[in-house]
Amino acid sequence: MVRLSDFGTDDVAYLSIPDSPPIAAVVLVPGMWGLDDRIKLCADRLARQGFVALAVDLFNGQVPSDVRIATDLERSLRGESSFRVIEAGLRFVRESPRFRTDRVALMGWEIGAGFVLEMLLTAKGIDAGVLYYGPLELDRGKMAKLKVPVCGIYGDRDPSIPKEELLRFSKIVEEEHKPFDLHVFPAGTSFADPHSPSFDPVSAEAAWNIAANFLGRQLAQGGKKDGGWRDLFRISEKK
Repeated sequence: MVRLSDFGTDDVAYLSIPDSPPIAAVVLVPGMWGLDDRIKLCADRLARQGFVALAVDLFNGQVPSDVRIATDLERSLRGESSFRVIEAGLRFVRESPRFRTDRVALMGWEIGAGFVLEMLLTAKGIDAGVLYYGPLELDRGKMAKLKVPVCGIYGDRDPSIPKEELLRFSKIVEEEHKPFDLHVFPAGTSFADPHSPSFDPVSAEAAWNIAANFLGRQLAQGGKKDGGWRDLFRISEKK
């Protein structure tokens, strides 16, 4: 666990680091269950893939124990404070002398995916994004601003994202020629989340592989900043 005090907020985040100089960085933005063990596991899997992975905490240290608490915490979220935490995470991986990298992606779930999509449409310096479900942006004018590649993962049985909305969104993406890879699984609400009654482990693993491969393709092109990694891991020079 790390604190983001030097980067604009007193909130904490979970940091997972690879065993060698990183390919790039991924900032993870959890959904309604907050910074729980599942999100930490996702960060660890990304680290094994070669990324610096930083999972931010939008709930200020609270991990809900049931749906009621999770729903209450989700409703209490405010855009301004949530964006500030995400931006602090981005600053951490960009500016920390020990962990900074050239390229960075955002990865979000549910309401966290909504925050990620909004940042992808408005913020600069983000190289890619992954969205697990979450609200769609059906405003063609706003979607026209999308410049970076995005991988979107959704379930076609999710009542919060009706099929007609997915079809409208897909049409906007296609007609605006946006770099948005849309993947729709025959699954329900939050199907990749073990907390969800619609949890589908087979689809969840398939979705993860799609997302991980997407990040590998999109972020592998950037160069690596040394950033103290040689000191941190005691990497010896090969003669």
